[in-house]
Amino acid sequence: MAEFMFKIGALLVRTLSKPVSNRLKAYAIEHPTTRQWTEGIGQTVHTATSTVNVLASGNMVVSIKPLEAEKALALGADFVSEFFIFAVAGSIVLVEYQRQLAKDEDKSRRAAEEKQQAKDLLDERLNAMSERLERIERRLPPERPPQ
Repeated sequence: MAEFMFKIGALLVRTLSKPVSNRLKAYAIEHPTTRQWTEGIGQTVHTATSTVNVLASGNMVVSIKPLEAEKALALGADFVSEFFIFAVAGSIVLVEYQRQLAKDEDKSRRAAEEKQQAKDLLDERLNAMSERLERIERRLPPERPPQ
């Protein structure tokens, strides 16, 4: 049941990340402090994308013309929005991975404990049989060497 609830919670978080991402995008555009920061991100994304495109076409990069402020702001806001969604999804994957590792370690530990219990039981039985054999041998007369 806990696994089911975790999956439902992860799905809920993933679903809510899109509207939160849209709010974050609007905030990044509207707020004066984050506006500069978002525009800078947009320029960086534009430069990186343009450089990769020029290099992929087999040409040398001479210089990249900066975007207009509004386009850079929109590109930066889109990047921030998409990065937030990616970060949420990545975090969920990491948490699921950690949970699976813990589950596997617990399973391994239980298997080792069961194996140890079985070994201990076999050791007990062997000791009990050895003791019985010793008692039986004490009751028997000593063996005489063949003549």
